[in-house]
Amino acid sequence: MIESPWSFVLTAIFLATAVFCAVHLAQSRGASAAVITGSVHSSHHGPVATAVHVNHLVMSLAMLLMVWRPVGDDAR
Repeated sequence: MIESPWSFVLTAIFLATAVFCAVHLAQSRGASAAVITGSVHSSHHGPVATAVHVNHLVMSLAMLLMVWRPVGDDAR
C-alpha cells in the first residue's frame, strides 16, 4: 500500500480518469446520432473507440485497487 499523502493524490487522479473514461464511453455509445449533427468528433465512435474507453476505464479502476490493496510478494 502507498503511504498517506500519495494514496489520496493517486486516488483522486485515478478516480478522475475513471469518471473521464466513463463519460467518454457514454458519449461514444450515443455518438452515432451526434456525429450526424457534428457535436462529437468522428473518431470518438465505433467499436475501436468503445474498446479503448472500456480498457482505460478498467485500467483506472485497477490502478485504484492497487493504491489501496497490497499486491505482489510483499502483500503478506
